[in-house]
Amino acid sequence: MTAIHFDAYLGKAIERYANEIAQSNNEDLHTAKVKAHEQFQDVLPIGLTSPNQYFFDVVLTASDTTIGMIWYMLKDKNNFKEAFICDFMINEDYQNQGFGSQTIEQLLLLVKENQINAVGLFVFKHNQTALALYEKFNFQIYRSTPSGFNMRRWLNTPSWE
Repeated sequence: MTAIHFDAYLGKAIERYANEIAQSNNEDLHTAKVKAHEQFQDVLPIGLTSPNQYFFDVVLTASDTTIGMIWYMLKDKNNFKEAFICDFMINEDYQNQGFGSQTIEQLLLLVKENQINAVGLFVFKHNQTALALYEKFNFQIYRSTPSGFNMRRWLNTPSWE
């Protein structure tokens, strides 16, 4: 993802995330916006170049059209590496055409090649479309919260030396 795309993405992403928080937690939108902004600031203190953050545009190669994005954070603790999907979006005009599935397939290949043990994520309970996509790729729920599910897909077995 380029800096120009990131700048355009960030404001919309915080707004979209705030709406998800408000809907899932029955909170007023102002409170949800404050929480969303704080969480983004914690994870991205220096924006696009924040450590262990990986942003990718989803691009149709034939037309060089950007149709979405995916962002993951690399967590590395005690020889366990997890790519945690922080955000994933396919633009509405391109949804339900297999691009989400292709993006997840490519991400799984990328992280497996880089010896990452698992891919994790959080999905809001009301987002049944996303939940179905992740289940299609064998992500398993390992923690349930009032607003959603933490899910994980194992790729490479960690060495617990």
